[in-house]
Amino acid sequence: MAVEKAPFCHAVTIGSGLAADAADAGGADLLLVLAPERYRIQGLSPLVSHLPVRDVNDWGLNFVARELRGRSRLPLHVGLSVSDPRLDIAALVARARALGVTGLCNCPSAVTLDGRLGALLDREGLGLDRDLALFEEAAKAGLQRFAFVRHQDQARRLAEAGLDAICVLPALDMARIEETAPDHHLELERRAGHIAHVLDGLPAGITTFATGGPVQSAEAARRWADLCAVDGFVSSASLGRGEVTQSFTANPRLQTRDDPADRLIGRHPALQALREEICELAHERTPVLIEGETGTGKTHVAQLLHALGPRAARRPVTLSCASLEEDSAPAQILGLSADLPDGTAAQPGALERAAGSTLILDDIAALPRPVQGKLLRFAEDQTLQRIGDPALRRSNARIVSTLSAQPVQPDPARGLRRDLFYRLAAHQIALPPLRDCRDDIPDLALHFVREAGRQDAVHFTDKALERLHRHDWPGNLRELRNLVRRALRRSPGGRMGIDALDFLEPAPRDQTLPDRTGTEASPAARSERDWIAAALARNGFRRAQTAEELGMTTRTLYNKIKKYGLKT
Repeated sequence: MAVEKAPFCHAVTIGSGLAADAADAGGADLLLVLAPERYRIQGLSPLVSHLPVRDVNDWGLNFVARELRGRSRLPLHVGLSVSDPRLDIAALVARARALGVTGLCNCPSAVTLDGRLGALLDREGLGLDRDLALFEEAAKAGLQRFAFVRHQDQARRLAEAGLDAICVLPALDMARIEETAPDHHLELERRAGHIAHVLDGLPAGITTFATGGPVQSAEAARRWADLCAVDGFVSSASLGRGEVTQSFTANPRLQTRDDPADRLIGRHPALQALREEICELAHERTPVLIEGETGTGKTHVAQLLHALGPRAARRPVTLSCASLEEDSAPAQILGLSADLPDGTAAQPGALERAAGSTLILDDIAALPRPVQGKLLRFAEDQTLQRIGDPALRRSNARIVSTLSAQPVQPDPARGLRRDLFYRLAAHQIALPPLRDCRDDIPDLALHFVREAGRQDAVHFTDKALERLHRHDWPGNLRELRNLVRRALRRSPGGRMGIDALDFLEPAPRDQTLPDRTGTEASPAARSERDWIAAALARNGFRRAQTAEELGMTTRTLYNKIKKYGLKT
């Protein structure tokens, strides 16, 4: 353990940065980052952490990286779930070690479940055996090991593996014991007897814990530990929990706090790597270029980079480069001077308005070439000149750009300048197309159902999911979102079958369409042309209806039609 075995050690489970601060101020010796505590803070049952509603490991590790690394002075153990037999335990432990945590816990784990379900999982090798594999890898990585157990045989097997600390479950409900004061001594005696039985015969070098809550002070935790004859106590709720809980209840912004895992749906390895990349780049100042096919969520990722960084207190400034006219684009980017002959009022441009924040340039390749030269200067030295003003101005805006076509076009009059590309691409993020992450489609579809505001439960039939899985998805996430909304209008009940998707047809990928550049377009651009062409054909070439289906403005659709030379 990070804390030498002593007469008393107080560990506190946390699920938020506020809880970590409260535990630190309240005199805790050790912090345990556990998913059940996170769900408890959100008003859910801790049992939800055992359900496959999200990757609890990603949540825990991202929470450590974003809110706790470099912030807490206390030793930090993070709980990991390894019941999934497909999980690469060694890689997971390496991620945790890279974050500088002190140790690992087996939480959520099948051993924390009592009764038939826990026994079934353990019999299938998905319980204690998987936890032992986790702790073996933790030992190789030099990390300390903190185990939760329910039964004596679990405690003995973990002790044989050389564990540093063992905590006996179930947790003691302090509030209930205090409410039933006449019987609380009997309850404590029964619990103390259970703990003594589980810990009987363990080596003296293992630190033993009991657990319960709510506990409001280190002194109270010490008192409970003495009564249970263990070396330490794990508070199942953070010190000062009442104050922390009131803070979450009173502040709507805190109630909706989340992390990348909440807003990037999917378990594909590419998505897991993307979550880590976003967390790392969010605190950088250098430009970022986000590449991907149309509809892969490039603008969404750009907003996440801003929201998770130190500039999040200020709104980002977002410009759609495809919608900028060549005549007005310089003024929108750089601003206008008050000394212009036509008497136009002075106004700051996007680069100045984004000072202290982030400028998101959506579809940077569509930015008019003359403006790209102006932007190049800013990318070099953070200075700009308003139109009609010889004075140099400075701005510390961070530029995050998105790109869906070839980064550098052969035609010098089109596309993104090569020199600007290399300055804006100090860091590059490549987003995977949906067809490469097909196993995430069911989770994504349900997410879009909730996003559409459907309160009743919606069930996709197996045939409907199979149809979604076979589709090529040239429009990626945007196409799936719009498809779900359209299918919901055909599914007034809770069942969405194949009949609700009868409008879904394969994209005409063999269709040959003219390319305005006179050269072969990239696969991403070709896919976007096919997607838009198919939608135009389905909607009788009515632009407004097509734009609504594709989830874009009519003006953006018009620009895309011009860009790809589509005849309507």
